[in-house]
Amino acid sequence: MNKYKWGMRNVKKEGNFILTNNTRVAEIKGNELHHLGWWNWTYSKHIKHIARELGLKSIEHNNRCNNKPIASDSLS
Repeated sequence: MNKYKWGMRNVKKEGNFILTNNTRVAEIKGNELHHLGWWNWTYSKHIKHIARELGLKSIEHNNRCNNKPIASDSLS
C-alpha cells in the first residue's frame, strides 16, 4: 500500500487501484488512470492529483455516451 506525498492522508494505492476513504475510485491501466464512476469534487481532485504524481493520463468515462472514455484534459 502506497501513500502519496502531496498530503492527502485518506488516499492510497492498493495493487492497481486508487482508494480514497477506503473506496475504490480509480484503476491504473497501462499509462492511464481510469475513474471508476462519477465522484464528488473532492474525490475527483484526489484522482487527478494522483494521475499527475504518477505521470498517468486521467480518463473519465462518459456514461451518457455509451461509456466511451474521454480524457479529462480535453474537457473545458
